[in-house]
Amino acid sequence: MMEGLKEALQYITGLKEKSMEPKLVEIEGRTYCTDNGLTRYHRFPMASDIEVNTLTALVDYIKGKPEELRESSIIHVLSPTRVMLFSGLIDERDRENLIDARAIVNEFSFDRKGKL
Repeated sequence: MMEGLKEALQYITGLKEKSMEPKLVEIEGRTYCTDNGLTRYHRFPMASDIEVNTLTALVDYIKGKPEELRESSIIHVLSPTRVMLFSGLIDERDRENLIDARAIVNEFSFDRKGKL
């Protein structure tokens, strides 16, 4: 009787280990992995953004690299010193950040006390 129980426990342990292995699943033509929940593999690898210090560099990028832009793009003005260029939406309803332009400005505080 104990031997049958031991075999049953080994079988259940084997099932658990097998279920823990990551599997690739295809749903409606899209590939997902069960490793960390159900995560979709991107068809479009996302690039890291390019950091520049002038708006001229941003404009030069747009003019000089049209092959890197998607059908549409968005220029987001965050502040007087920061502008970002995003791609249009990809399949996952996400945007790729292409350029992060941060102006380097000279500042002088008139009311600041202490050493400079």
